[in-house]
Amino acid sequence: KLPGLFAVLFEKEHLNYFVEILSSSSSNIRQAAREVIINNAQKIEATELVSYLKENTFYARKNIADIIIIKDDPKVVPAVAKLYKETNDEALKKNLLPILKAFPAPTTKELLMSIIEKGSYWERSAAVELLKSYNDPQVITLLEKLLDDKDIPTLKNAVDSLGMMKANSSAIKMVKLIEHDDLILRQKAVEALQKLTNPVIIPELIKMMKSTNVNTRRAIVELLNSIKDEESIKALIHSLEDDDWWVREIATDALTQSQDQMIPEMLQKLLHVKNVAVRQCAVTFFSKIRAPYVLKDLIVLLDDPEWMIREKSVAALSMINDERAIPYILKKASDNYIKHSLPTYLLLFDKEPAIKGLLKLLEIGDNDVVLSCLKVINRKVITEAIPILKKIGANAQFEVQDQINNTIRILSGDKDINTYQQGWRD
Repeated sequence: KLPGLFAVLFEKEHLNYFVEILSSSSSNIRQAAREVIINNAQKIEATELVSYLKENTFYARKNIADIIIIKDDPKVVPAVAKLYKETNDEALKKNLLPILKAFPAPTTKELLMSIIEKGSYWERSAAVELLKSYNDPQVITLLEKLLDDKDIPTLKNAVDSLGMMKANSSAIKMVKLIEHDDLILRQKAVEALQKLTNPVIIPELIKMMKSTNVNTRRAIVELLNSIKDEESIKALIHSLEDDDWWVREIATDALTQSQDQMIPEMLQKLLHVKNVAVRQCAVTFFSKIRAPYVLKDLIVLLDDPEWMIREKSVAALSMINDERAIPYILKKASDNYIKHSLPTYLLLFDKEPAIKGLLKLLEIGDNDVVLSCLKVINRKVITEAIPILKKIGANAQFEVQDQINNTIRILSGDKDINTYQQGWRD
């Protein structure tokens, strides 16, 4: 009933009474007063509403500010700017800033720029945030000056704003911030620089790769990936030698995502270098793209001393999908480090050679390899495996016999689960 009662009582001349009600401790009463003022907003001058901001409580100010924004009358800006300049009340200023944000105008821009020059820390930080909607050289120049500011919140907002404005002129200065002690600021600087993608920072990034701070080097690799030109690619390849595994991984992923045709050729040369970490990055790269021309290189790497390189080589060969590689992969059935993964990779080849390879792997009879093969056979329902499973079951361990027996039952539909197992054991 209250909204209806207020609607009947409302007259423009009574606005001050309804503004007073906006200070009520009851949220229902405040909401009813707010609604009736909004519904009659066309009868009220926006500047008149501004006059009520100065002397009222927090609740009233907040609601009046919201109503002014809803009324959407840009003519209110001079009055709001004037009030902002005149008051020292921080709470009131916090109510006025959202209004200024809602109405971008030359007057608003001038006020925000003056706040940055003379305002308190919180005012400056808020003003920087609001200025990002004014993408003009004057504002960019001012925000670039703030990249030397000591106040972290102001600095963060300046970085955000310059990134959103795509202010390329700020890139050189901003790149220094990825070495800052503040984690959030470093992340914001990286995000902003990724939006700029300005190659002018590459020489500086290459210098900074010598930093002892691993977080700095990781950030640099992310930035090099966003730039994507010849110099950044060379720098990414150089990053494969970094001591930090994450730097190497980010660089490898970045190179994989690039469409530059020079990258595979450069990475092929790294498949046989002495540095184990670099070899691993190179083979990881080829495990994510199809590159038939490295077939022979990968076959050689199947005998690499490092097991992770051997496994990645199998993965890369499966990407190439050349059945000539299958005999070499089968020879790794005795490799205790990678034999469990062989069945999965074999099935990535074309169906006929893949099944032939899997059956040959199954015939080898290694219990661990058999168990890995069974998982793949069950999942893909490879009925061609039944004769070999019957043959190898007799010499398998009891636990493996159980699994073989289950697989035969699944593939053949034989419900007598013990038929073959009992025969083997007899």
